[in-house]
Formats: sequence, C-alpha cells, structure tokens
Amino acid sequence: MARPTNRFGVFTSIDPQTLRWLLRDKYHWTPTQIHDFSQTSAELSPEIQKDLERLETGEPIQYVIGWVNFLGCHIDLSYQPLIPRPETEFWVEQVIKNVKAEGGEQPKKILDLCCGSGCIGVALLKHLPESHVDFVDISNTALQQTQHNLQLNDIDNSRYTIIQSNLFEQLHDNTYNLILTNPPYVDPQAKLDSGLHFEPPEALFAQNHGLALIEQIISSYQNHLKSNGKLYMEFGMGQEKEIAEFCKKNHYKNPEFHKDQYGIVRWVTLLIS
Repeated sequence: MARPTNRFGVFTSIDPQTLRWLLRDKYHWTPTQIHDFSQTSAELSPEIQKDLERLETGEPIQYVIGWVNFLGCHIDLSYQPLIPRPETEFWVEQVIKNVKAEGGEQPKKILDLCCGSGCIGVALLKHLPESHVDFVDISNTALQQTQHNLQLNDIDNSRYTIIQSNLFEQLHDNTYNLILTNPPYVDPQAKLDSGLHFEPPEALFAQNHGLALIEQIISSYQNHLKSNGKLYMEFGMGQEKEIAEFCKKNHYKNPEFHKDQYGIVRWVTLLIS
C-alpha cells in the first residue's frame, strides 16, 4: 500500500517546513525551485529520499543538513556534537553586545568551557576581533569538531588554544576576562524529546538533577577569573532557584539571572565575590 504523502510528495510524517529547510540549506534550492516543486508530482532524488528516511527515524534536521548558522558563523555538525540552540545563540549575542557597549579594550582572554561544537567561542572570535579564546571540553571528539569549525570560519590559529580537560582540571593558573559555558544540565531521569537520543549524552546529562557540573563550575570559577571578570553560564528551565540557593550557601554573592527570547530564565552572570 502506498504511504500517505503531502503536497511535496513526501511522507506526511515530515513537516513541510522541515523539508523546505532541508532543500534550502543542504541542497541549495531557491525559493522558486521549492515552490515549483511543491506544485508538481515530481519525485525527489534518491539522496533526498535517504535524508527523509533519516528524518523519519527522529534524527534532528540539523544533523541531516550537517550544519547550522550561529551568529553568522558556519557551525559544522559532522561529528554530531550537541546541536547549538537558538536560546544559546541569543544569550551569546547579548554578551557580545554588552562587551562592545562597555567600550575600551576588548577582552583579551576568554574561556569557552564545555565547548562542544565550538559555536560560542567561534562566534566570540568573529565578533570580538581582539580576543583570544581557550576551548575546553572533556571529549576529544568535541575538540575535533571545534578545530574543524575554527578552520571553516577562517580563524587564525594564533587566536585560540584547544585544551582537553574535565572542566578546570588542566587549566592550572589560567585566568580569563570572560568565561562562557553551556554545560550539561539535563536531569538523567527527565522525560526527553525523542530527538535528544541522537545527541551525545555526555553533553546533555548531569547528575544531581542536572546540577552537578553547574555546582562544580560555580565552586571553581573564581580561581580562573581576572579582576573584574565575568562568568556567563546557561542552565535548564526551572534550575535558577537551586542555583541561587547554592550560590548563597557558598557565599557567592549577587548572581544575576537573565531571560532568553522565550521569556524563560536561561543564564546567569557571576562576578568575583
């Protein structure tokens, strides 16, 4: 029996907008080509059909396309790192705007902790041309992906350092003007969207209801900030209360919580106490 199709001639389980995204960003179809195809009964190529089969299994569209745009940077996902999210892009853009608005000398030294694809640090290097970024991740695969994305975005290798480390362990006396981090913060017991099963678990999950690595970072970050430095850290929806309580219990003063573009409290700024 023939499977039900939509007007694009593909299985109805594939959202038409997802197909448009695939055709535009992977196969470089123009809007006119996509529109004309949607009005015909023409078949898609075998290569595109294979991509649709991947989508049917629940694989994220970003992996099928193979890259995402992150603040104007081409972020390749061929090593299947954590997929950069729009909310991460939003707060990183706010950090860049804040740095530029402060004027004066731009930060010379920045840490992208738990760097994953490297999207945060690559964007900082693109938009803050006087900066140097250290990229840190425990995963060698993530660091290979980061290296690839630095090369894709034509970042001079004198402007960055790649370090394999479990958080701050291998950084020793390194200090930074800014630390930005999107650590694993998903509760392993939480009910998950099916697409998350395709992403690396070590980039998603943390013990203690998702708070274990966040608390480790808060406990150690001050040893790695220069005077007047700042830590910016993303966390999960609803975790701000526990983070505030942990800061208070450990005498870390005045955490500043911020909302993302969806109105969800999403990241925190911490200074030297």
